[in-house]
Amino acid sequence: MEIIAFVRQDAITHRDDLGNEGRTEAGDVQVMSAGTGITPAEANLEPATTALFQICIHPDRPGATPAWGTRRFLRAGGEDFTVLARG
Repeated sequence: MEIIAFVRQDAITHRDDLGNEGRTEAGDVQVMSAGTGITPAEANLEPATTALFQICIHPDRPGATPAWGTRRFLRAGGEDFTVLARG
């Protein structure tokens, strides 16, 4: 399973059994590839409510190496809008 999370409000914190740790803030995207196996833990460690969109995708190739990452998207002029993909 490929799992993509777009944080809309506040932040989420990730930890997993592969040693990955990180915090993904509002406007940023977190991607996790379950691959051959990963045990994740996602938590809202913030005092405010976290809101996010999460998309799960079946990969086209089974048995991939597990992975996790987060990416900050720069927002021009402080706008509350981020382009995730373009056709």
